[in-house]
Amino acid sequence: MIGGLVFLAGAALLVGGYLALGPLIRRLVTYSIAREGRVPVPADWRGVIERRVPGLGILTDAQRDRLLDAVRDLLSTRHWEACGGLALTTEMQLTIAAQACLLTLELPGDPYPRLKAILIYPSTFVPGHSVDMRKWMHASVAEPALPELGEAWPTGTVVIAWDAALDGGANPSDGRNVVIHEFAHLIDFQYGLTHGDPDLTGLLHSSNEPIPAPDIPGGQTWRRMLAESFERHCGDVERRVPTVLDRYAATNEAEFFAVSTEVFFEQPAKLRAAYPQLYDHLSRLFRQDPAGRDRAEKGFH
Repeated sequence: MIGGLVFLAGAALLVGGYLALGPLIRRLVTYSIAREGRVPVPADWRGVIERRVPGLGILTDAQRDRLLDAVRDLLSTRHWEACGGLALTTEMQLTIAAQACLLTLELPGDPYPRLKAILIYPSTFVPGHSVDMRKWMHASVAEPALPELGEAWPTGTVVIAWDAALDGGANPSDGRNVVIHEFAHLIDFQYGLTHGDPDLTGLLHSSNEPIPAPDIPGGQTWRRMLAESFERHCGDVERRVPTVLDRYAATNEAEFFAVSTEVFFEQPAKLRAAYPQLYDHLSRLFRQDPAGRDRAEKGFH
């Protein structure tokens, strides 16, 4: 009798474990199979990305090749869905994926390991429920859902307005990019950058090339820098002092990080001049120095 109970308890644990981890396991298996069965990147992809995301022309040949590989993996291992009557096309996927993969270009491992689905609306959408970043940070009140250009959910879904993604790719230096903004939130979720004590040991130690000052941006060093930069920005907004960061960055630290990431990639020299410490930490986090790149157009070929 006892043996039977033990067997049933063990079976229940196995079933429960499968139900909890099944989706993750299946996605990891799918990702592994996709990587093993890679096919060459279609030749027309380069032309689409060059036309829709011209700012990527500043990358080196090696970086562009790595980005195309990451784009291919993102297209083949995640669920993509068009919403609101939009018809999904490969061009839409490439435009969004190319911008998203810029953030993780130099990071080790699977880009966005928690990402499950990308939903695309034709334009501004009203979400079925409001994803309040302050609620995720344990300090919020319920608010009605308002029209949005994008959302990122801690559960692994990103929602993007297609017209905003298209405009963000076409204007690589205006400091506004909804794809970069929402995928920055995914990185925040993954490493706990704007709440608690960030654990960036994976970023700091999983690369073959060590980065300078390994205490940056991890732990309290990062938290102190982020808090000080956020408070300074909030003070500038309150005093109506012009700032390189959008007023929306004063919403909370999560939005401050996402907006700062937009400006880091699109107006890096301005961010470096205005917030040198913030720029330095973002540069170490993403392992990129966009302000130091040759800004001349090289072409995505």
